[in-house]
Amino acid sequence: VLVAGVVSSTGQRVDVVDIESHLLGLATLSDDRVDSAWDGTIIKDGTYSPAFDKHTIVHSIVVAAFPDVTDGFLTNVTNILDRMLQKDAKTDDTRRDLLLDNFLRNKFLQRVGSVGPENYTNPSLDDLLNSVNEENEAVDFIWELELNEELNEKTQVQRNAQQINEIVEHLLHTVTNGFNKTFNSWDYQNQSSALNLAMAEAIDGNYYDVQSYEEIRDNGDLEVYKNIIATEFIYWVILTGWDLKTPYKPNTAPEWYVENSEELQTKLPLAYKLFIDEVNGVLVNPTKEYLDGLTFLSIEPQAEAI
Repeated sequence: VLVAGVVSSTGQRVDVVDIESHLLGLATLSDDRVDSAWDGTIIKDGTYSPAFDKHTIVHSIVVAAFPDVTDGFLTNVTNILDRMLQKDAKTDDTRRDLLLDNFLRNKFLQRVGSVGPENYTNPSLDDLLNSVNEENEAVDFIWELELNEELNEKTQVQRNAQQINEIVEHLLHTVTNGFNKTFNSWDYQNQSSALNLAMAEAIDGNYYDVQSYEEIRDNGDLEVYKNIIATEFIYWVILTGWDLKTPYKPNTAPEWYVENSEELQTKLPLAYKLFIDEVNGVLVNPTKEYLDGLTFLSIEPQAEAI
């Protein structure tokens, strides 16, 4: 069996790999390390201190949280990631195993904090994270929201939707970075990759607007610019393909103009093909029904003590 564009057991992306031979290399890693669903344990052993005081491990990704993040929020984040990476009837075991193996080999880590970067000044966020960032593949943060003036003006449904999208968006950023490092069809830097061709279709059709990111390119950081616009694009594609955009991220003009999976199919056929051929079979929709059942205590009004 031959598949174009995967990463070898040395961690380097190659053009063509004999998958059967490559999978023999995975045998050196125990199954519970390569593909282990979360067992509900929050680990508090100082592994990622001083930055993080607790973490979970799910499907070879570490989810690490600052001390001021609640255990309940870390549990919600981990459960959503667990559902995204579980198997279903469409699972392509070969592609999925390659992705999870790469999570492990590259030490993928999802960082979780409270409120935002402004919450960490002494020591600074950079000082806290130096060693963690150097030793792990970390894309960005998920923030546990807290009630403020802006959120107080929203309904509880709207507050929950904002928090759910905060989680889903940044989990997808992390997971799809694994696709980027595993499959040539997702190579963010290759303008001929299937992902970049689909993104070009969206930009040319005025369905995806990248103007807000062009300052990064104009400042000479072309590689970062390509990474960011590809990361955001595939987040929009997956959220829309899962029909989670409307409930959790409505009103996304001027950046994204496709509302649901039906529109994705008709307006952006290359993006829809990428979603059907390469997302389905590896990632699983966590479902609106499940997400709507989650509770986020930090953004719920607290009853006054009597």
